[in-house]
Formats: sequence, structure tokens, C-alpha cells
Amino acid sequence: MLFWLILACLVIVNTLYEAKRGRKRTLRQYSLSVGEIAALALRTAGTFTVMVVLWSLWSSDSVRDWFALISVVDITPANIALLLLIFLILMLVFGLIIWINSLAENKTETNAKQSRFFGSTAMTTGAIVLLVLIGNPLIHNRIGGKAQELVHDLTMNRLSDLEAALLQRGYYEDLIGVNRFNSQLWEIYSKRPSDWPTIDETEAARQTGDNLIVELVPSTSIYFHGEKLTINRWGMRDRDYEKIPAPNTYRIAVTGPSFVMGYGVADGEGFEPLLEDRLNREKAGSSYAKYEILNFAVPGYSAIQNLMVLEQKALEFQPNAIFFMAHQREEEAVVLYLADRISVGADLPYPDLMELARRAGAQSGTTKVEAERLLQPIGTDILSWTYRHIVEVSRAHGILPVWIFMPTLENPLREDEIVRLSLVAEESGFIVLDLSDAYENQDLESLVVAYWDKHPNAKGHMLIAEDLYRKLRENEEVIPLFQRSASR
Repeated sequence: MLFWLILACLVIVNTLYEAKRGRKRTLRQYSLSVGEIAALALRTAGTFTVMVVLWSLWSSDSVRDWFALISVVDITPANIALLLLIFLILMLVFGLIIWINSLAENKTETNAKQSRFFGSTAMTTGAIVLLVLIGNPLIHNRIGGKAQELVHDLTMNRLSDLEAALLQRGYYEDLIGVNRFNSQLWEIYSKRPSDWPTIDETEAARQTGDNLIVELVPSTSIYFHGEKLTINRWGMRDRDYEKIPAPNTYRIAVTGPSFVMGYGVADGEGFEPLLEDRLNREKAGSSYAKYEILNFAVPGYSAIQNLMVLEQKALEFQPNAIFFMAHQREEEAVVLYLADRISVGADLPYPDLMELARRAGAQSGTTKVEAERLLQPIGTDILSWTYRHIVEVSRAHGILPVWIFMPTLENPLREDEIVRLSLVAEESGFIVLDLSDAYENQDLESLVVAYWDKHPNAKGHMLIAEDLYRKLRENEEVIPLFQRSASR
């Protein structure tokens, strides 16, 4: 409302000004003077600047967040001088364009017009032919390297990284204003049925009032997105287990967000129960009588919350191993979570982590948007600290820490990001498994729950279970999972 109100007022003022002053009109073409070019360039740069400021308001979730965004620039002589310099450069660029355009319009000879027509037509036709050729997979697949990746990105109809992040957040919270950006994301949201709630809107989840924020409600059974979803007595989307494992049992604790919990698939169709069944069915080379995989995943959880789950819940069940299921937005998730906790003045039980945030300038009372901005540069440090702490807690209790990258379907995988995250996990002490090729040679649209919900469906979970079983058998570091340890 504020955006459109300001814009409407500016349009009205401009209309009244032109109605009163009028425009200089002439039947003949003439060259603009230096003063006229400068005046027009000044007005153009001013209009551009106003629209940039208004766009920052449009893209902010609230006026408070907009003020937090504007406050990024400190009012100092150096910054004021820099802004003025940028404005002058804008004026210079617009002035140059206006001057060149003015010269072109003064060529009134017929042959010049014909020359411009045929030249323009040839250029446009050539550009269209070039785009058609480059867009042909038979051609751009031969380019190779970054150029091929760029062309592939431009020819694919998919969400941008920002839109994919917003869609992922939309699984756990109602996002407002997605239509403001006129993107494919709004198309996805507009097709989502009205009876397609987030997990927080059902009786299967509840607010905790602490730093976990939300948890699954024990002993609950509902139909969620058309499929049966059962929570056991311990608050896990899983089968029922005893707290203390039976002798000769190899127990694995699994942590992660919604795609690990099995968001949108029926009981027993997630990769976790499929893997558990296969381990118990085949037991090749193992002296364990039984395998149990306990699913501690909760929609929306970040690595920091999974650390709390390990300390506060999973340790009580005496697991032999922890499978930390990771995804491409690991770093973003911990930044968003920590920013949220700081903005509400929560006190996390990790002094070292809070000190990291404090040194970055994010302290209690900072708005969430501002805290996110301050924490983003140290996102890798936050994630690395969290990973190291998970490994330390696991090793201290004789638990094998395994970090497993599980691909998501919101947007294409970025190989460089997977490598970077894998390196952070490995340096933190995790055993690293990469399932990024689990969906290779598959039509990704056939693996999602729905067009508006990019969680993996039953087929997607089956592919993950198969790839995970294969990677576990191939990795020498997880042999204890298949051959009974002397200490256990």
C-alpha cells in the first residue's frame, strides 16, 4: 500500500507539472543543446533513483525491515560522496544515450531511413537465428564448461535460487506477497489447493516454546496431503521402538528436515523405512540380529536444531550411528535459524556460537532481516561450528557420525556447493556420503509430490534408499554398520 501510494503521488505531481508547464513541441527536428541534454539526463537519473528506492520498499516484508535495509549505509562524508559519484555516473550514462539518440533522430534523409530499417532488420534476424542455434541442445551441449552450464540454465524453465529458497520456506510457513515479483513461484503458489496446509497447521505439530520452535506431537495419526502420517509415542514419524535397544541391535538415528521425515508420502514409503527393511532383509556379512533406524527429522529444522535433537532426544535411545541428512541450503538454514533466535532475544545454550554472532554484529534486538544480513558472511563458520559440535557429541558417546548429502528437487544441484559442503563436513570429522546422483537420468517432475510441492514422492524416496544402501556397502568407513563392533 505504501509503495503504490508513494508512486501514485509522484505520478499525480508529475502530471500536474506537465499540464501546467507543458512540453516544448515542434514539427522540425533539431539537435538538443548541452543544457537540454544535461537537464533531461538529470531528470532521468532522478527518476531511476526514486524507482530503485521504491523497489527496495516493495521487496521488503515490512517497513521495519525496509528501514533495516536502508540503515546498511552509514551516513558518513565518504558514503555520501560515493552515492553522489554513482549518481553523476548515472547522469553521464543517460546523457550519452540521449545525445546519441538525438543525433540518430536528426538523420532525415530517405536513404538513411532505409539503411537504418534494413540494418535493424538484419541485426534482429541474425540475433534470432543465433539464439535458436545456441538454444538447440545438439549445439550447446558441444560447447562445454561454464558456457554450456549458462546456456542450459537459460533454456530451462525452472525456479531461480531465490525462488527455490522461498518455496522451501513455504513448506513450513505461509509466505505473503510472493505475487509481488511476478515469477514462476507465484504460478506454483496459485496452483496449490486451499486444502494443502503446512505441517504447522495440523494437529501433528505443535510449538515448543523453546529453541526447537516446533516438534511433532506424539501418538498422532492424520491424513496429510492425501497420505497417512503417523507419529509414534516418542514424537517421531516412524514405527514404534523401545527406548533401550535389544541386544544384537544396530541402531541408527536419522536427523534432517521435511524431505527426510517423508513430507507428502505415506507411512512406510520414505527412504528411512525402506532402508531399514532392506538392511534387515539382506544382513549380508553382518552378525547383527536386527537393524533399527529412528527418524528424528522435523520439517524446517536446521543443523543447529538437529544438534539439539541429538543432545536432548537421540542420545536417550543409545544409537550406534547418526545419519545427518544434509541438503544444498545447509548454510542458509543455520543463518536463518540463528537470525530468528537473535531477533526474538532467545538464549541459545551455545556460548561459542553466540559469540560468533556477536562479533558479526548480530545481537539481541536486531531485526531478523538485519541479523540475516550480518550473519551471511560468517555462514560457513556457523555451519562448521555446528558440524564439529555434532561430531564431538557423537564421538564422546561412541556414535559413528555420518554426513549424507541428499538432493532436493526445488532447483538443480550445484556441484561446487556440494563439494564445498562435503569438505566442511569432512573437516569437521564426519564420514561423508554423497547421494547427489540418486536421481540421475530421471525425469525430475515424475519424482515430486505435486507441481506445487517439490518434496520427493514414493518413487523419489525409493531411489534415495537404493542409492544410500549402495553407498553404505561401498564405503569402508561404515563397515561397523555391517560387521558387529567389539565394543558393542
